[in-house]
Amino acid sequence: MYYLQDIYENNIEEARQNLTDIINDQIYEKRKYFVFRIKDKNSNKLIGAIGYTLLNYTHYGKFAHMGYLIKQNCWNKGYATEALKRVLEFAFEENNVYRIQTGCLRKIVILRE
Repeated sequence: MYYLQDIYENNIEEARQNLTDIINDQIYEKRKYFVFRIKDKNSNKLIGAIGYTLLNYTHYGKFAHMGYLIKQNCWNKGYATEALKRVLEFAFEENNVYRIQTGCLRKIVILRE
């Protein structure tokens, strides 16, 4: 989380609470968090996650911030591209999102097994 200061959690209790909030959010009609797992199609193993957070509701539609993490040994294999295309399709065509923002982090973040 060092490199993700905007979503940094100071301790394990904060991390657990954040995860609980995201899981509980799924039952609400106006849910805020949309997080999807990225898995290897052959092994079915988790290799990352992608998703977006709704920041605002406007008369144009929803405004969101998107991000993803992929295990380093899975980089440059098209996983992020494929996941991003599908999540964008879902957001724009099925979830009334009209605008998505994101950023680029140049530091390497290692996802452990």
